Amino acid sequence: MEGCQDLAPGLMAILAEGQRIGLIGPAPLWSQVAHSRSFVFALSGADSRPRLDLGSGGGLPGLILAASQPEISWWLLDARERSVTFLESAVAVLGIQDSTRILHGRAEDLGREEGWRGRFGVVTARNFGGPAETAECAAGFLGPGGLLVVSE
Repeated sequence: MEGCQDLAPGLMAILAEGQRIGLIGPAPLWSQVAHSRSFVFALSGADSRPRLDLGSGGGLPGLILAASQPEISWWLLDARERSVTFLESAVAVLGIQDSTRILHGRAEDLGREEGWRGRFGVVTARNFGGPAETAECAAGFLGPGGLLVVSE
């Protein structure tokens, strides 16, 4: 799997399991991982404020970002309990629980709550929804000068 050699140990196996249980789509996993890794490059100049991945599902791009940037505080958000359980296990296996938290809830609700509103310097989303819907959900989470990186 070209381009996947330098991922955190065990990450490809975790993502393969996520795909096997239906949390990651059926496209070849290596291509989805390569796509998700492009987020790392897109965020290379962003500040170090906490970051949020919307609709983390099976961990793309959230787990790749959190594992490759352990010095940054990451929050992976998903509304589905099944995804949250999977992500909590993945974070523990990867040993990134000090820098990565899993958040269970709906983005459109949490983004309006005082504790989450304006809290993040970066929000990412991959296949969360259409660009306008994603931007609307992400806006509440972003602090001043924050960056939204979206991919369909």
